[in-house]
Amino acid sequence: MNPEGGSRRGLYVVLAAAALLFLPWLGAHDLWNPNEPIYGLAVREMAARHDWLVPTVRGQVFAEKPILYYWLARLASLAGGGVREGALRLPSAAAALALVGLTWALVRPYAGSRRATLAGLLLATAYMVWWGARTAQMDVLVAAGTAGALLPLSRVADFGLAPWKGWAWAGLACGIGFLAKGPIALACPGIAFAAYLAVTGRLLGRNAPLGWKPLLAAVAAGAAVVAPWILALAARGRLEMLQETFLRQNLTRFVSAWDHRQPFWYYGLHVWIGNAPWSLLLPAAVRLPGRTEGERRLDTMAWCWLLGVIVFLSLSQSKRNDYLLPAAAAAAVLASGPLARWIDGGPLPRWRRAWVPALLASLAAAALAFAFALIRIAPRKAPVLAAPGRWAAGVLVLGALLLVVALLRGRRRGATLAAWGMVAAFYLVAAASLLPAADALKSARPFCRELSARVPAGEPVASYGFWRWRAEYAFYGDRPIESLQTPEGLRAWARLPGRRWLLVEPWALPEARELLGAPPTALTGKVGQGTIVLLGPLH
Repeated sequence: MNPEGGSRRGLYVVLAAAALLFLPWLGAHDLWNPNEPIYGLAVREMAARHDWLVPTVRGQVFAEKPILYYWLARLASLAGGGVREGALRLPSAAAALALVGLTWALVRPYAGSRRATLAGLLLATAYMVWWGARTAQMDVLVAAGTAGALLPLSRVADFGLAPWKGWAWAGLACGIGFLAKGPIALACPGIAFAAYLAVTGRLLGRNAPLGWKPLLAAVAAGAAVVAPWILALAARGRLEMLQETFLRQNLTRFVSAWDHRQPFWYYGLHVWIGNAPWSLLLPAAVRLPGRTEGERRLDTMAWCWLLGVIVFLSLSQSKRNDYLLPAAAAAAVLASGPLARWIDGGPLPRWRRAWVPALLASLAAAALAFAFALIRIAPRKAPVLAAPGRWAAGVLVLGALLLVVALLRGRRRGATLAAWGMVAAFYLVAAASLLPAADALKSARPFCRELSARVPAGEPVASYGFWRWRAEYAFYGDRPIESLQTPEGLRAWARLPGRRWLLVEPWALPEARELLGAPPTALTGKVGQGTIVLLGPLH
């Protein structure tokens, strides 16, 4: 196996394609619940206080996540002239670009530049990677850190890289991931690599690429990344934040979740959804015959990576789709195997030869069905999506027709290019028009405009019974909104002098009216799936 693995031209191709998918119209639509407005408001409040250390949301310390995302978003906001949607999502887009590039670099020495390029292109168009790249969140940073750790460790295990050097680079990558989301950034690459060594018989013994010196190098490199933040917290006297960040949000949530509780098999379903449309190639990747030694090792590591992360995350009570992002690269690597073999006309058993074109044909059929839904159904359910839906439907119909023609003519590369191009083009149209149009349905900005027109500046606004971190009205209302959680707190706030206003949701509306003496309804609106009511003025 050659660690150089051929030309770097494929790397430039996948990075250019990924940049085209992740960066244009990054800030074209508003921040959507549940978490984007929270992170956006935290960055805005940090910027207003000129603080780089302690995130706050509505004035309360927000310690659910470590500091890296906030640093990156603040830097992007400084460069972009303000805390805006595009700047807040730029760290995710940059991390997704890094993830694609690192995946290409990992695959190349095992299977060559062509399969590395294919894996990178599949990864860039996997649904959860594209969506994660265009969302303010931390999981893409963890995914990039996972790939960044496995890349040097694979060089140690299979290509003779000096152990201390490979483990030091891995520690650096894990430290970056740790600063993004905590211990999960150590668990994902650690489980994947340990499983790979165990399956290949190298976890223990004289030939094991482990040892106290390489591990010490990894710990030192990781500590060099994380220690400055912890030392700065200690100097500020805020070490209590670490209990929430690491103990409660990681260990406690893992064993005794208070939200996002899902059954054990949850990821067994969502691995197919999150990695769509290419995840349906995974069955054809099982024990693919005719592989080189490098390809066998690559696929073994990818299966250990994918299944190890799924099993580990399934043990947690708290589960969300985005948590699977650290395994997305493994799914793309595996999917690239049978697809590359089919494109090149290499040896494939009969069912696998039929599986790939059947999947592509199914993708064309699904695109046509979705186009029909966008044209006929979406306008009735959501009229604001009618015009952008027609553009998206046109892209899907054209892509499906090109894909079907290529399949009928036996043009395997053409069919693959048509399928990838159809998915990529749909994503671009969605970013440019569908998602901005959906702001009318998903964003709090329209309601906040009405609130600002109705409520004079300086008159207090509070919310009652909201989740304490709800932030969309504070972010788009650009005013402080006090969070009231108890009947006593609401009564005390209402007795304060001056006119004031209350935001409440329908489930808490009867209680709020009873406590306040049936105040008038000033405004009602829809945000996402819910209704929001503004009561007031209260005197």
